[in-house]
Amino acid sequence: MAGKTYKYKELSLFGNLYSDWSMDQPEITVLTAPVPRVSSKTSSYVELTWENTAGATSYSVSSKRNGSPKWTDNLSIVAKPASGNTVKTTIYMPFGKGNLYHFTVYAKNDSSVSPMGQPIDVFIPFSGPANLTSAFNNGSIDLRWTPVEGADGYEVFASINGSYYNSIDHVSNTEYKFDNLALGTDYRFKIRAYKEIDGTKYYGDYSSDTGYKYTIATPSGFSAVAQSTSKITLKWNAVPDAAYYELYRATSTTSTNWTKIGVYSTNTANNSNLTANKTFYYKVRGYKTVNGNKVYSDYSSIVSAKTKAVPQVTGLKITGGTYNSVNIKWNSVPGATSYHVYKGLKNSSGQITWTTHGVYTKTSCALKTLVTGNTYYFKVQAAIKENNTVNYGSYSTSVNRLLKFAKPVIISAEGVNSSSIQLNWKTVNGAVYYELYRSTKKTGGTWTKIGIYNRTTVTNKSLKSKTTYYYKVRAYKSINGTKVYSDFCAPEGATTK
Repeated sequence: MAGKTYKYKELSLFGNLYSDWSMDQPEITVLTAPVPRVSSKTSSYVELTWENTAGATSYSVSSKRNGSPKWTDNLSIVAKPASGNTVKTTIYMPFGKGNLYHFTVYAKNDSSVSPMGQPIDVFIPFSGPANLTSAFNNGSIDLRWTPVEGADGYEVFASINGSYYNSIDHVSNTEYKFDNLALGTDYRFKIRAYKEIDGTKYYGDYSSDTGYKYTIATPSGFSAVAQSTSKITLKWNAVPDAAYYELYRATSTTSTNWTKIGVYSTNTANNSNLTANKTFYYKVRGYKTVNGNKVYSDYSSIVSAKTKAVPQVTGLKITGGTYNSVNIKWNSVPGATSYHVYKGLKNSSGQITWTTHGVYTKTSCALKTLVTGNTYYFKVQAAIKENNTVNYGSYSTSVNRLLKFAKPVIISAEGVNSSSIQLNWKTVNGAVYYELYRSTKKTGGTWTKIGIYNRTTVTNKSLKSKTTYYYKVRAYKSINGTKVYSDFCAPEGATTK
């Protein structure tokens, strides 16, 4: 019995006669066979370890391939370790992948060898199946991989949402269909080959993993088209499984501040109340609520559209006016709902200060109660109102006018006697006074101011008889301490009697 120490003596047998017993022989201890363990294995070596056997000074390893009748002895001869209680050896040889080998270890010393211990089985594993792929196909995930030479079948493992891999099936071919997918779930898979020997399955290494996250597909066919100055229409292809779509907007493709502008149950949307003549960027994603949680698709590609500009007003011109009013008109702008009219005056630095005069729905207006003597500037801006948004076009080219009194018109100039001439002119609207000038020449002479009047009929006296005199007049009014004049009228002549 292994581990026991025995004393023995001998006798001889000759035919039917026995010899006398010999003297006692030295004691013999039957060594215990080690129980090896596999610490590492590949197709080129197997590393075994076992615990040191009492009384042993060395060990030998024997092996055979499963099904072979013969053991190969002394594959490795190992001396007892100088220290420690663990013995280790490595057997180098070309082991075939997918094959089962049996190993046993004998303990030895100078006087005895242990009996054969219980052999251990060592399966040299297949390499993991190569080229494992996964593809979504009509509600299921199709797995495919390259066959492993010598394998009897394959074990399929699955991990759901990052959980541990669990064996889900054994198959004999190199394809597998995984059904009953749950939306919003991340599936991962790996495969290992096996060989069945004497009713026991021996497994190879795992393949690399592959996977598919079953989620909402990314919206495709996304487009944006400007419909007006404040509205952009967006469309995309409908996505199976998506119940709703979230639409986002930004003012640049690199923006970190995307604004969610709405949730839609259809694959089209109108974005209104936008600023005219401005580019907006959009992206969309689909989603569906599963077990109280929203399962989203990835965002679509980014698209952009520029709202239409409100056209500039053209054709602005002055069509008339008075000493304190101006009439203007301009060309109509398609789609305009109103026109904003501005007037301006130059300040002391020569810059025009603009103020809003009024808002009109027609293409002309009269600007009244203006101050005579000022040069006024005018410009017009079209506006388009859609829903609650008003967008404005650029300003028109400005026009200007100096406001002044009309020139007086002399109605009559007549000599009434040898020393007097009577003059009569039309009243100038807005004017308060009139300056009257006289000369003896119609052109090229010296003009003398003979008076300031607040009436339109004047008799010029103390003149020479039978002499022709010429007259001109201008109107004026003091405004804020400054006299504002009209132009002079055309000279008119008269002769004393």
